[in-house]
Amino acid sequence: MEVEGDSIRLLLFTWGSFKRGYADIVYPERVPLASIGGRRGVYKAEFPFAEVTVYVQDSSRNMWRTVVVKPRSLVIVRYYGARSASYAFNEVYVLRPGAEPEKADVVVKVVKEPSGKYVVEKHVHTITLEGRELPVHVEVKSKVKTKFDVEVEEKGGKILVKGDTWEIKDRLKALGLKWDPDAKAWYATGTSTSEVVEALKAIEGVNIVNVKRGAEERELADATVG
Repeated sequence: MEVEGDSIRLLLFTWGSFKRGYADIVYPERVPLASIGGRRGVYKAEFPFAEVTVYVQDSSRNMWRTVVVKPRSLVIVRYYGARSASYAFNEVYVLRPGAEPEKADVVVKVVKEPSGKYVVEKHVHTITLEGRELPVHVEVKSKVKTKFDVEVEEKGGKILVKGDTWEIKDRLKALGLKWDPDAKAWYATGTSTSEVVEALKAIEGVNIVNVKRGAEERELADATVG
């Protein structure tokens, strides 16, 4: 990274399996700077908030570009990548017209939030600017299923359990259920649909979306209600 007045000069590169450097304008809108330019030459891109000049010297295998960002208003640039297998970098610079670019301190916050059947863990990279906390990058680290939709069906003398069973297979085994590869379902014998349903309800996150009872059990339930 080099400073030229109020502008910043960055090297974008790929080299071998590990070395790489990229840069994005992340404020006031996201602009991947590696997307500007084509074959060897000089390219300019005009934005309301910045003027970007890209000097392209790519080889047939690798990217090698020098990018100069000159601000017209407040601009935030993220520069990131790796200079080796063990040395990654993640830098953020604040650019203002007529002022020398400033390197900002990046704080990474771990956020977990529900998304449908999953809990998603994100690492949110933020900087503090003029008393405001601004996100500059969001990285999804993990996605864990916490809700499991299952169906229970009595068929051929078996109580079948189908649906989102992969993550809870150990709990199903502990209940005495076995895997039926032909039906692609877990099954129990020597018990009732009602007992299987109650056992499933005790497993955290399980949502029983449908229950198909056999004729005998339906008759028994009707007699009990009557």
